Amino acid sequence: MSSEGLPVDGVVGTDIVLNTRSTQQATDEAKSSLSADSAAQSADAAFKFSRQALSAATDAKEAAGNAQNIADANTYYITPSDPDGTIAGIAGTPDGEMFRVAVPEANGAIAAFNIYKNSNGIAEYITSQPNSKYVEEALDTAETAEIRTRGFRTIGYSDPNQVSNIVLEHVSVNGVRFMYQDDKAKSYFPYGADVRDATAKSVNFDGGTRLVSTDGDKYLGAETGLDGNTIWGTDPTTARKIYLNRALFNNPGQLLGDCSSSGDSISDAAMFNGAFKPFGWQMWASLNTNCRIRIDGVYATAGMRTDQILATHIPQVVAARNTFNIHMSGRNDIVQGEGIAGNLDKYLNEVTIPSFIKIFETLLLAGIIPVVCTMAAQGNSSSATQRAGEHKLNNWLRAYARKQKLPFIDLHKATVDPATGDWLPGYNKIDEDGNPDPSHPSETGAKAMGKALSDALEAWTSPVYPTIAEEQIAAGLTNNLLANPLFYTLNGAGDAPDGWTTVTAGTSSIAPDPEGKGNIWTLRNSKRTKQITLTPGDKLGFGFFIKSNADVQFEFYIAQGSASSTNYLAGMRTWNKKVDDFSYFYQEFVVPSGVTTATLVISCGAVDINTKQIGLFKL
Repeated sequence: MSSEGLPVDGVVGTDIVLNTRSTQQATDEAKSSLSADSAAQSADAAFKFSRQALSAATDAKEAAGNAQNIADANTYYITPSDPDGTIAGIAGTPDGEMFRVAVPEANGAIAAFNIYKNSNGIAEYITSQPNSKYVEEALDTAETAEIRTRGFRTIGYSDPNQVSNIVLEHVSVNGVRFMYQDDKAKSYFPYGADVRDATAKSVNFDGGTRLVSTDGDKYLGAETGLDGNTIWGTDPTTARKIYLNRALFNNPGQLLGDCSSSGDSISDAAMFNGAFKPFGWQMWASLNTNCRIRIDGVYATAGMRTDQILATHIPQVVAARNTFNIHMSGRNDIVQGEGIAGNLDKYLNEVTIPSFIKIFETLLLAGIIPVVCTMAAQGNSSSATQRAGEHKLNNWLRAYARKQKLPFIDLHKATVDPATGDWLPGYNKIDEDGNPDPSHPSETGAKAMGKALSDALEAWTSPVYPTIAEEQIAAGLTNNLLANPLFYTLNGAGDAPDGWTTVTAGTSSIAPDPEGKGNIWTLRNSKRTKQITLTPGDKLGFGFFIKSNADVQFEFYIAQGSASSTNYLAGMRTWNKKVDDFSYFYQEFVVPSGVTTATLVISCGAVDINTKQIGLFKL
């Protein structure tokens, strides 16, 4: 090392000024103040004053260059015998002149130079100069910060006296503002858009809920709960609002009474080849309300358990999209469950009840209101297990309907014998062997079930009725395809409406309707037919008022083709239960492909039937 001192002239120091300290303290300060770590920790200062930082770093680089010019001539090094290098420095430097001591890192590389002055043999600490390596790193960091923050401006930066609620701006190099945020943390974007117009796949709220709208989502703009399940959304197909997995209705008043029916053999027995039979407890409800409650379709299969109905018929119900679905099942679960699971209670808990829940939730999600029905009475008096299962399931259905605020029909109450727990006498069918059927209602039982249905469901519906023939008008002037709908025009004998063919004469008479709606046609032991022309694909509604005075069979239906056909488009078949008062029957159908002719058939045995206001309406 050199022992010759050099004059201090020409040495340029940095802006870092330190007090007298130990060599190790100076080393730490030099490394922390200008190192890259220091630059990273001071990112906020670099963000605001990047240009000043760049200038300062440039000065530091120049200072380091000047200091390097001092060269090694008056540079001294730390040794074990000279722990801060000043002993050799004082010895080799004239009084009043400067020398420097190289401060090493742990790996031996020079971290900085401590500058001293020989003051009468005392090493007076002046300052520290970093290694040019750290100066270069600081310069690079400053340049990066300047580039990164170019175009950002915070309040007070360009105008210290600025009075504004803008706290952050994004501007071009020419000073054109692209985006800014105000002191309310609201962001504003070009063309007047603000954060409310921004596009986002999801928005998270502090409480944990989210708004989600991404490709493939089931709902538009779904609001989800803490568990991720949808609270609120919009069905993209129907535009219905979905709330808690239910489709909301937007109705000005009460609900329309159009219904589908789903279930097992008790519901399936309602129809035969397109026409309704007196076992149709759902149709009895329709007759009781003059079709304010309208049955549009029956989706049921004999022998099916609730889980099978869920898989087979509920998709059909959803596709039909009626306002209500009258669902009654469970009898086959009671009969078959123990054999399937070895324990009926286990089967009800693990299969039947979950299937009911899935049925009702599926309907609600589709915007269809489930009409929850208990099972009708059952012949379980010989089986305590089945009797217990019957009550368990019925009690669950009552509780579910109450909790979910759904229409509830207690068919068990309407049909059970309070003394035995089985069917009321005469309310269940007699099988082919002459024994009481434990599962299925008779016509009497079906009529009682229909009354329970109409009594409970009518209050849910609006007083809206299907089209009824209200005046005598020529065919072609209205949507009624049948001429002489009020029977004003009579045949030659004057005992029947004109246009009908007599198959069995019996007794026929015509009398004025006391209500002034045309004439009433009364038949007994008679059969009459009328040919009509149809157009395939047309949707039609067949309606008429009917009344009978005894539990004797009558029929009024539309057969495809001739009167001998057993394929029916609509109507009442083998109806052997008394219809107490004038009731309006109405059924809609679509004319099948290839069917261009049909036959209206009205017939009865030893019973007086009365009909009026007949119509076949094109819808």
